[in-house]
Amino acid sequence: MISKMQYLDTVISNWFINHQSRYLSILFRMISTLGAGHSMVIIYVSTWIFVPNFRRVVYTIVLGEIIGLCVILVFRRLVKRKRPCTNPQFLIPFPWHKNSFPSHHALRSAMLLVVVSQSFPNIFIFLLVIAGMVCFSRIYLTMHFLTDILAGIIFGTIVGYLAICMY
Repeated sequence: MISKMQYLDTVISNWFINHQSRYLSILFRMISTLGAGHSMVIIYVSTWIFVPNFRRVVYTIVLGEIIGLCVILVFRRLVKRKRPCTNPQFLIPFPWHKNSFPSHHALRSAMLLVVVSQSFPNIFIFLLVIAGMVCFSRIYLTMHFLTDILAGIIFGTIVGYLAICMY
């Protein structure tokens, strides 16, 4: 079963490696930035400062970020799966960025989807589309395999509900 999943991961990644478009790569890098930690810190701090009514949601998200980072660090250290890309030129050189399983962007996107839609269910579809675009961008840019993304979504969903229960 695992070898079939690895084969599928490799086939999908190789297809994207061989079918990159310069303009789509630029677009998907911008979309991918939506799920990056530095972008989220700006959004969290801005929301906390300028929208005091949402502070409880921000606290829950920050708790989810802390739990999520712990999950990422543990699994990346255990699994040590290398990224499919051959030249990860825009990675920040943290030790955990060398490995790809599970996807932190996917985990964060799923966690945010769960936590934010809990308080604001009317924007669920919008958040789902954004999360899907961020996850797809990571596959398109060959920063992650499909199974990295799927694991990130599963872990992120669990982390989101855990953060809600804990806060």
